[in-house]
Amino acid sequence: MKLLEMSGHNFNAPQAGELLDILNRDCNPWISASKWLPVYRGSKMISQYDDFIKIKVRPEKQDPDIPTDIQKTVDRALKRNGHTALICNSIHVTGNVNIAQEYGRLFVIFPISEFSFSWSPKVYDLMAVLRHKDEKIRKLSNVLPSYSSENLQKAIVSGNEILVNCKEYYKVDFDLWNTISA
Repeated sequence: MKLLEMSGHNFNAPQAGELLDILNRDCNPWISASKWLPVYRGSKMISQYDDFIKIKVRPEKQDPDIPTDIQKTVDRALKRNGHTALICNSIHVTGNVNIAQEYGRLFVIFPISEFSFSWSPKVYDLMAVLRHKDEKIRKLSNVLPSYSSENLQKAIVSGNEILVNCKEYYKVDFDLWNTISA
């Protein structure tokens, strides 16, 4: 069945069966660990016709919303605690649709091939923790020890921010995903 027939929308993406085949083939480690629980990311700079996109993660990136010194402090602390998913090498996702929507057009994210992740049951949104400049370092010292690289499903269900380190990932438009996953 064509996506247009299923949804009434004209998506610029592979047919539903083909799209699911691509995800199953390329994202098997993520799908096995997440059990198809969706994670979301909002994006502002995406064409309205980009419903299914393959994105390369920029290694060693500077997050524009976090001061460089704070990002380096967080990354060093996470690395010291054995985490490989850091701010500088990861995408930020959440199991909470409302948080992701605050950052732009909503997509469901599927890391391709191998990945690692870090999350904290105490950190809903890292930027919220870092919002008040005078309290940043104190807050960081309270939350960084709570980061974990275990139990992806629990991380997703928590709705908290998850750092996912991967080389590439697929972004699937939220409406498209709801159409094919229903």
